[in-house]
Amino acid sequence: MAAEVVRMRTIQKVIGEFLEWRAPTLESGELAVYHGTLQLFAASTDAHGGRRLEGLERQIFRANYQRGKGYRLSFSQVFGPEKIPAEIRYFLRNFLGRAASANPDVVERAPTVIADLCAWLVWRDYVPEDEMEEAIDQIGPSHVELQQDFVNF
Repeated sequence: MAAEVVRMRTIQKVIGEFLEWRAPTLESGELAVYHGTLQLFAASTDAHGGRRLEGLERQIFRANYQRGKGYRLSFSQVFGPEKIPAEIRYFLRNFLGRAASANPDVVERAPTVIADLCAWLVWRDYVPEDEMEEAIDQIGPSHVELQQDFVNF
């Protein structure tokens, strides 16, 4: 049996940590929007993140695949917050608009929630600031709100 890589901070755990940190400062309706947005973001990374993997990371992820059953661990359960910057653009430009079950408040507030998450990841030193700024710059002018919110954190 192959050795399994276990991360202390996966995307899923970091999102939970962020929500736990943010919850006391949010009203219940706003907390629900944060929770909904971050659930969709995790679903987006799970659906898209594996496509970008190469080399050893691809082997690690594919080791979780079971024929006929799919992946026993999702992308967000295997990889850490360093993968988040690369997934922001896809989430905001592609995934969010196609999420049929998404609450309209979640869709509208998603750039602000993601900006808050990004700023927190930098503040916690989970992601270098220059990497996060580069990822946000790649989003483009259609999501200026995210760029402004990140700068104002």
